[in-house]
Amino acid sequence: MTIQTNCDFKLLGTDQKFPAGKYRAINATNQPNWQERGAVFIVNANGCDLLLDSEDYTVIRRNTNLELSEIQNED
Repeated sequence: MTIQTNCDFKLLGTDQKFPAGKYRAINATNQPNWQERGAVFIVNANGCDLLLDSEDYTVIRRNTNLELSEIQNED
């Protein structure tokens, strides 16, 4: 799926930043109560994933096969 984050995020303990924008995401099925929370992982090109709850993002598109570079370049 493609999501739009509601704000900037920084992965604690690292230099990884996730500016507000569009990202590919997958359901966080390995997390407790993931469906109730709307938990997803941002799939980042550099290998770092970020866990978000539903209040942190808006779903733009479901079941997309776009590459991350295509998503970030969309208007």
